[in-house]
Amino acid sequence: IVTALLFDPLKGAIQRRVDRVFDRQSYDYRSTLIDFGRGLSSFTNLDALLHAIVDRLPRTLLVDRVAVFLREEDPAANWRLAGQHGLPEAVAGGSLALGFLQFDQPNAGNHLFLENPQLALHLTPDQQRTAAVLDMNYFLPCRVGVPNPGGAAALAWEMRDRTIAVIGLGRRAGGDFLSSEDMELLESLAGYIGIALQNARLYASLEQKISEYERLKEFNENIVE
Repeated sequence: IVTALLFDPLKGAIQRRVDRVFDRQSYDYRSTLIDFGRGLSSFTNLDALLHAIVDRLPRTLLVDRVAVFLREEDPAANWRLAGQHGLPEAVAGGSLALGFLQFDQPNAGNHLFLENPQLALHLTPDQQRTAAVLDMNYFLPCRVGVPNPGGAAALAWEMRDRTIAVIGLGRRAGGDFLSSEDMELLESLAGYIGIALQNARLYASLEQKISEYERLKEFNENIVE
């Protein structure tokens, strides 16, 4: 029984020591990303959070392009480019056809991979042009739990996952693709990013309501005076 209880912790400790000794660079960047993901909850300003994401990911993963696409509050609204690194200026100010970012559909998967963004023939012509100009190979959804509006009254507490943001990444600076281990780590990090983005939005909404309340209070006091 003691051996069974100690096996997993001992195995994990040995694996971490081996990774640290023989693959120090990979171990360091994995630890850096995990710590970064855990610290995202401390950001309450949405712009600061977006800047931290597009600044840290390229330096840690050594990718040439990173973008954050945010979904507007209206579920039917399209995506908008909220933060980017390495994209041309024309992309940031232009109109993008991002209808291929359909991660809320059944069996959508945990990421979208485009081996050659210049030849994404399965997309519509507008989406093909967008994929080509973005020149990104990976798109990862950032999902959060939201109440299920279609549930019955007795099941109103049920939650469903909704994609509120998508992280786009290009290849490494040397032209290599990301490894399967990189993708597993990024999929976990996308969960932290989704929660942090949702919290930042809620905090901004709360600040707006407080500001409106203070203006209304001041207006009422002026009327009374």
